Amino acid sequence: MAQVVTHEESGAHRQLRLRLALGAAYRFGTGASESWSASATLLAIRHRSDVPFYAFDRRQVSLALTRSF
Repeated sequence: MAQVVTHEESGAHRQLRLRLALGAAYRFGTGASESWSASATLLAIRHRSDVPFYAFDRRQVSLALTRSF
């Protein structure tokens, strides 16, 4: 879990960004020749600005299933 807060002032306007990322992975299989893993990640970003055009919220979910051989 990581949280990054960025505060930026660029003359004309101010911005604030909050970022949160959560992830988990699980490895399963019965030996090195058939090693499978599954992972999931959630990313949430909240960006605020004095200029409404630059303000946004984003949520992203990713799921992955991988096999190493």
